Amino acid sequence: MIYFVRCGKTEFVKIGTAKNVITRLRDLQPSNPFPLTLLAVRNGEWHDEQHIHRQFKAEHHSGEWFTISDRLRAFILAQIPASDFYDSLGQ
Repeated sequence: MIYFVRCGKTEFVKIGTAKNVITRLRDLQPSNPFPLTLLAVRNGEWHDEQHIHRQFKAEHHSGEWFTISDRLRAFILAQIPASDFYDSLGQ
């Protein structure tokens, strides 16, 4: 699975892979200064993650961390099924 995690209210998003995203999020939290928020998850493996990293090379900050841009934000939103938007709106 490919996950997109935001670090607090900062401009940084981690794009990574994990077999168990919730466990990965719990493992990452202690080494981050702000609460981590899971933004989206999609199917994919390491080579798919690397493709996304290359796609957002201009937004790369460090390691698997990227600076949020309008382009990256739109990409992340596109990973969320429409039904999740409706559920979050209480519809």
